[in-house]
Amino acid sequence: MHQAAFRRSTLSAAVLLLAAAQAHAQAAAAAAPASAASATEVQEVVISASADASAGGLKAPYAGGQVARGGRVGLLGSQDVMETPFNITNYTSKIIQDYQAASLADVLQNDPGVRVTRGFGNFQQAYMVRGLVVYSDDISYNGLYGLLPRQYLAAQLVERVEVLRGASAFINGAAPGGSGLGGAVNVSPKRAANAPQAEVTVSVDGGQVSEAIDVGRRFGVHKEFGLRGNVVHSEGDSSVKGEHDKLDAALLGADWHTGNVRASADIGSQDNLIRGATPNITVSGPIPFAPHADKQVAQPWTYSHERDTFGTLRAEIDIASSVTAWAAGGFREGHEDNQLENTTVDGATGAQSLYASVNARRDTIKTGEAGLRASFATGPVKHTIVGSYGAYQSVSKNAYAFSDFVNPASAGTVYDTQFVPMPAETYLVGGSLSNPLTTQRLVTSSEALADTLDFLDGSVLLTVGA
Repeated sequence: MHQAAFRRSTLSAAVLLLAAAQAHAQAAAAAAPASAASATEVQEVVISASADASAGGLKAPYAGGQVARGGRVGLLGSQDVMETPFNITNYTSKIIQDYQAASLADVLQNDPGVRVTRGFGNFQQAYMVRGLVVYSDDISYNGLYGLLPRQYLAAQLVERVEVLRGASAFINGAAPGGSGLGGAVNVSPKRAANAPQAEVTVSVDGGQVSEAIDVGRRFGVHKEFGLRGNVVHSEGDSSVKGEHDKLDAALLGADWHTGNVRASADIGSQDNLIRGATPNITVSGPIPFAPHADKQVAQPWTYSHERDTFGTLRAEIDIASSVTAWAAGGFREGHEDNQLENTTVDGATGAQSLYASVNARRDTIKTGEAGLRASFATGPVKHTIVGSYGAYQSVSKNAYAFSDFVNPASAGTVYDTQFVPMPAETYLVGGSLSNPLTTQRLVTSSEALADTLDFLDGSVLLTVGA
């Protein structure tokens, strides 16, 4: 099946008001005595790692280190949570370490406004933010949509997870997958800290063993160039009988700061294989009693295999003391193959019937943005104006095949699953699994303009935009 290309433009308008009382204190500074004429003062140069290539770098964490004081707020840039009208929580890498999170979903489950669920018919992680779904396709990576692996993301590759609750199309643009009405999630990659670091982590969870290496270094007279590398391997049986998982992931991040120019880049890959995982189950009739959590329900021939390669490049330059321009781009190449079972359970008896399906999917995604930020004053009112343009293009290729229903008597019940041979998937066939054809081509673009007005020395901030 072919779908004609189409173009969608997004133009959002919003008027945001944030008023907060602030107490101001003044302290007189004593003048320092003049130094000798022969003395030369050398100004200290401090380089801060920044995932988004901004001059300010990442916002500092609160006490405890698990949550940061601010984060990325779309086209408005990095903002303190007390200076933005949006409801945002910024989780740091420390919460990942403290809770031994294995995936992005493990991090998001710490948020009371987020629930983790599954995508349709497969093992794709999806997230309910304020009761509305955010597909993993619609999670942004360093501000760009569509670059992260679709079904699972290893937490070891993540520096920060930024959760915005509420509508955000004005600052983030419309998500290409059509979700995200209740909120948005942005993932920031890791960067080399000022101090050298080298960590090796080994963990055991039931039958699974995981190893991770995290190395970071900065180079140069003023440590202006940094490299951060992460490698993850995990393999073994899960707590569910018959399920076997294998994960390999790697990410290399670089950043460079010099004078008025800053740049950052990432290149990563992830290979995720799941065998015998519990399928999505449809219930017919009354809701049955759940089987034991470790009970094997899946047929042994089921699996899901995803391989992704992704990368980003972002740069920022200070044209003048109050004018900054930026540009960013990214790509992802994704390959998915899965052999699934689709199970229906009779709620009254627990008897189950099933049919098999196989799917092959290929994704090619390219995305980018560019913008300009300027600050000036008109009398007592200070302005920060931001203009940006974003473009997104994705090409999806897909092929599938379904079998007929397996005889219910041979599949047993949900409490005592009987293994059956993999049925022939010839009942319904769509395309060639070895050479899937293009089924969707999506091209979108958006423009945005915003002005944040500062009244009464920052006591009142008013943001208008379109």
